[in-house]
Amino acid sequence: MSSVTKQAFRNVKFTILAQVIVFILGLVKSVIFPKYMTVSSFGYWQIYVLYSTYIGLSYLGFNDGIYLLYGDYDYNELPKNKISASIKIYMLQLLIISFTTIGLIVCFVNSPNKAFALIATAITIPIMGIYGVLIYVLQITNQIKKYSFFSIVDKVIMLVLCFFLLFFSNAKFEYIIFSDVISKIIVVCIMCYDCKELIFNTYFDFKIAFKEYKNNIFVGFSLMLSGLTGMLVTGIGRFFVESLGNISDYAYYSFGISITNIVLIMIVAISYVLYPTLKRCEESEYPSIFVYIDRFLYIFEFIMLISYFVIYIFVIVYISNYTPVLEYLNLLFIVIFLQGKMTLLNNTFYKILRKEKKLLKENVLCIIVFILFSLISFGSTHNIKAIALSTAVAMLYRCYFSELYLSKLLNIEYKRQILNEIIFLFVFYIISEFSIISIGFFMYTILVIVMCLNNKVFIKSVVKKFIS
Repeated sequence: MSSVTKQAFRNVKFTILAQVIVFILGLVKSVIFPKYMTVSSFGYWQIYVLYSTYIGLSYLGFNDGIYLLYGDYDYNELPKNKISASIKIYMLQLLIISFTTIGLIVCFVNSPNKAFALIATAITIPIMGIYGVLIYVLQITNQIKKYSFFSIVDKVIMLVLCFFLLFFSNAKFEYIIFSDVISKIIVVCIMCYDCKELIFNTYFDFKIAFKEYKNNIFVGFSLMLSGLTGMLVTGIGRFFVESLGNISDYAYYSFGISITNIVLIMIVAISYVLYPTLKRCEESEYPSIFVYIDRFLYIFEFIMLISYFVIYIFVIVYISNYTPVLEYLNLLFIVIFLQGKMTLLNNTFYKILRKEKKLLKENVLCIIVFILFSLISFGSTHNIKAIALSTAVAMLYRCYFSELYLSKLLNIEYKRQILNEIIFLFVFYIISEFSIISIGFFMYTILVIVMCLNNKVFIKSVVKKFIS
């Protein structure tokens, strides 16, 4: 591999170290909050989390445009005057959308608790809009240490504030949301100071600023829609549960999603480092890198599925209020497995190859598959498990059709690998669905050990690269 690729391993090592902290913080949130909050209070907290995920729609692709246009720049090479001027127009856009959204919530949302969660979400629109620009700039310019620091520090502040508030009061969702908003404001203020050339630059020429603003949106809009529709593939299930079930059903389902999302933390972290690194690689290296990453994910993610059995036992022993989620937790783990592959492998190569429109098309088709399948399955059973099953089916379509498309572009023979993974996932589902948890844990662990022995040469090579 080239020196650029070797640099990627150094960046990945640092990022993974930082994300271990994020993993621990995410674990604390996923375990402590449902333990000490009522089921309904946790449900309203998760409504805030859900809608916060989709505020990126208000950015209109501006952040993603910077991400794509300047993905191979160093920080000192960025056209700071031009970008800074366009950010001023972008900030005005965010403020208008934020205030308009708050007005609509006040007028049309009748539930005070839900209104509180949604207004807090609207308040974060300009905050997270600026955060998105600056975190992308740090990411694409390979400032991985700063990027990792700023991706961690808000979560630390949020938890500290939460524990302080919870120590003196009951575990109300309003306090958790308040802590999250304040932590984001603090971090964005620090980031603005650190990147002051982009935020506090006095240069402003409206023609140049608007041209850059328009260009960023034009380039980034498809990628933004692709990203949001990609998130909607897993998130639409939560919207269905919120609309068709009660707040308790939504709390159980959201708890399942949040606890499985912990598994994704490392994969998402690596994907952030991968894109700017691959932008600096020769195109001739793409096929070998694609195969290498896929094999790594194949081993890593099937090992991570062991955590399903651990979490299953943990919920029974520690958070017995949430045992209804166990009915479909294995399906949510399959969803996260497939989402991990999409995030690290497929999405990265769609962006590298500038196939954002194709990615958007696949995501939209996946949502259609979900809606059709869920209308049939949920309509006939009225069981939340049907939503989880529909999400898994849609994700199978999305993940493996995307891999087939990319393998053709890269001229890679790939059908056998896909078949192996689908068989392994099916075996995991059968074991987790129809066996006693202790026996299932034993059987699946044996399968993973056999898989690791069959790939021991590759595993040794990966370990060597990370420790060297």
